[in-house]
Amino acid sequence: MRKVFRYLFGSSRLRRIAWVLCLLGAVGAFVITFVLTEQAPQETTALSQSVERIVTSGAAGTAAGDAAVTAGGGNVIAALLSVANVRRWAHVPEFFVQGIFLFGAAALWPQARGRASGLRVRLGMALLACVACSLFDQVHKEFVPGREFDARDLIFDAMGYALALLVVVAVAGVRRLCRRRAGGGE
Repeated sequence: MRKVFRYLFGSSRLRRIAWVLCLLGAVGAFVITFVLTEQAPQETTALSQSVERIVTSGAAGTAAGDAAVTAGGGNVIAALLSVANVRRWAHVPEFFVQGIFLFGAAALWPQARGRASGLRVRLGMALLACVACSLFDQVHKEFVPGREFDARDLIFDAMGYALALLVVVAVAGVRRLCRRRAGGGE
């Protein structure tokens, strides 16, 4: 069992492959964000309205048995939409994906033996990259006719990044715990 664990989680080759995939995912997420930002205001509004229809109709429930289950979900969705529109909330999953790839790449960054892990420093650098992506997105809007810099979007970007950071830190913690148990003779 230990050999399998070491092969899966200790393999530097596998780690490098995962790191490259995270970098490619981060670039892909950035390109998608760039393309979405290039949309004209009418296209963005139409996309937001169609997503809102899907979200609110899904929250309404279709069967009588679903009514009790989705009633709470409908209230949550209504409460979230009262805080901000779908377009703003879309920043959370959009930048969650960006963050998961950037924080994942930071966690997988190859490190020299015998040195402190430096995970906090690497995650801090990834956080700076996340902030740079958000700022670039907002500044980019200034150059798209009909779009403008909106600092309120940065709050929703940050929520996506924070959630991604929590996921990566939790996975790193579980991995560290599993490595200790595997090395401890259990």
